[in-house]
Amino acid sequence: MGKLTKRNILWVIPIGIMIIFFIMFGPKKQITDNAYIQYVQGSTLDALGTKTLGSLADSCENAKWIYFETSKNQDVVELQGDCAYADGKDTKIQFLVDDERTEIRTGAMLLDNKQLTPEERDDKLHQLLQ
Repeated sequence: MGKLTKRNILWVIPIGIMIIFFIMFGPKKQITDNAYIQYVQGSTLDALGTKTLGSLADSCENAKWIYFETSKNQDVVELQGDCAYADGKDTKIQFLVDDERTEIRTGAMLLDNKQLTPEERDDKLHQLLQ
């Protein structure tokens, strides 16, 4: 092995910094079971219907619930799957949950990665949760 020179050190430092950034900000493991997910699955949205939100996954293939936190510290629970009510399209429905888990708001709804307008989203959810 050769001597440790300034040139070698100048290569090691940037590589070390890149490794640290990757560990801190790189991809994270998906959280598929926690209190936020359970809260959303057992809750209803009074304005949209009487069924629990967990019933949305019943008509989806490969349905999974995922929890993540946005860069603005907003807690989000997302339902992903190929849903029959969307003609088998790739569906993502997001629900925003407050820190105390006392309120749920509807977030984005995407069908084949095309975001629905808030009116379209609410109409679709109203039909599904009746």
